[in-house]
Amino acid sequence: MITRNEISTAAALGSAWIANIWEGYAEPLLQAAIILLTVLGAAFVVWLRFLDIQLKRKQLREKN
Repeated sequence: MITRNEISTAAALGSAWIANIWEGYAEPLLQAAIILLTVLGAAFVVWLRFLDIQLKRKQLREKN
């Protein structure tokens, strides 16, 4: 039968293993993904602003 002490030891080792994976691989990858999505989002906002300015200029030309 597995004792409570053995379960605690296994849980501690398992959590240390998961923390090592998180620190070494998952966290940097997720940070890179967040940075990439932020840059893409900013570029998309700039592109939409550019299109909006062009549309407003076109509308002003058509009015005059």
